[in-house]
Amino acid sequence: MIEVVVTCPGAPFLLPGVAPSLLPRAGEVPAAAASAVSALHGLDRVVVLAAAWPRPDGTDGSVARRAVHDGAPGSVSARVGRSLLAGAGVTDPVVVEVAPGPVPILRSAVGGGRGHPGSPRAVGAAAAAIREAAADARTGLLVVAEGSACAGPSAPGGDHPGAAAWDAALTAAVRDADPAALAGCLRPDRWPVHDLLVPSASVWAVLAAVTAEHPPAAGRLLAAGAPFGVSYLVATWTWPDRRSVGSDRAAGNGGPA
Repeated sequence: MIEVVVTCPGAPFLLPGVAPSLLPRAGEVPAAAASAVSALHGLDRVVVLAAAWPRPDGTDGSVARRAVHDGAPGSVSARVGRSLLAGAGVTDPVVVEVAPGPVPILRSAVGGGRGHPGSPRAVGAAAAAIREAAADARTGLLVVAEGSACAGPSAPGGDHPGAAAWDAALTAAVRDADPAALAGCLRPDRWPVHDLLVPSASVWAVLAAVTAEHPPAAGRLLAAGAPFGVSYLVATWTWPDRRSVGSDRAAGNGGPA
């Protein structure tokens, strides 16, 4: 079962030696991310959920479940997740990658249409892979995702008038550990998600799906900001009752399945 969820951005500057000049401008995000992933230490299994980068042929490159080792293929987001975990002493995570919905910055490369939070099939497959990984072990989930990349005139996607309100709604859903509110942020009838340049939309959709039945008991927002025009969130979701069950099992005292 999932005991802890940590969310952090897949920003390349979180990789050691990559764009170190950006770190002083990144605010509290790097330190918060390093602190947050420490909550995943000591669990039986850790799963990294990240967006897969589309292939040039237009296919999504999704991988339902796999171990990604140094030097092996993997999206930048997955590499960031593994690097953060390594810094916390967590090795050999399971990596689940889900295809991002086509977004404007990718259209010329993948031939996609308007952006969306990922296909139901891709989201469902990734959620199923996470449930499988967590079925027989005390599990932590590291969700590598960002908000809109249209947060201001210098943003990669340019300034969008709806970005601030959408990012505020996303931040509230993550802060409050509310899967239903998170799913609501991805509804195109409520928000212009397809215009807000959110390559992580499918990742957020998977998180909402995999936690909907048993929502977390508590959430904590450690950092939020958009220093480079991309909304970054670092947060934790926890299920304290599941922690106690895991402790009882480790002590040989049984407990509910």
